[in-house]
Amino acid sequence: TQVEEEQRNVREEERVSTIARLEAQLQDARTQFAREGWVAKMKELEKHTTEKVKAENVSVLAAAEAAHTKRIAEVMRHSVAANEDTMHLKEELAAIYNNCASVLKKAGDAQKAVAIYRKALAIRIELTGPATLDTATISVNLGSALLANGELDEAGIQFQQALNTREHHLGADHDSTKAVQKWLNKHRSTVAKALSSRGSLMGPASEGSAT
Repeated sequence: TQVEEEQRNVREEERVSTIARLEAQLQDARTQFAREGWVAKMKELEKHTTEKVKAENVSVLAAAEAAHTKRIAEVMRHSVAANEDTMHLKEELAAIYNNCASVLKKAGDAQKAVAIYRKALAIRIELTGPATLDTATISVNLGSALLANGELDEAGIQFQQALNTREHHLGADHDSTKAVQKWLNKHRSTVAKALSSRGSLMGPASEGSAT
């Protein structure tokens, strides 16, 4: 009948619609799966690439660090060698200045001797410090030249510094310490004579007039 035909048509349309809907869902699912598979592949590739880049970076950094460390070592070796050469030259220069000043002092030119001894002392202090036996030796030499040149205050300072250093390193009874003490005693005697002479030149103090 017509009603039955219409019912069959409706059921067919529903079946076709259902099939179409299912096919659309299946296609969507396939598309989604394909997309997810591609994303997964992309993620895997990205991960692999990142790990590769990281590995390469680590390798590059390690190589750079090794080269940097090697360069630092080379610079340090050159620096040490250059420093040793400089130290050796300064040692020689200090010795030359000291010997030259000694000759000048013996020749009677105490003023020039003082200037040269100062140079020797400055280099020696730079090399070994102000409180070493080598420095004390030049301090004694400078003190003797200052004493001969009439620079009594600084002469006393140099002798005292040398005495302190030798007492610290060698003890008070060592011959080198006693030698400095003799210079210091001579300095004190010279100062006393200078003060006495100054007093004699000034004459007796005048008394105030009685009122």
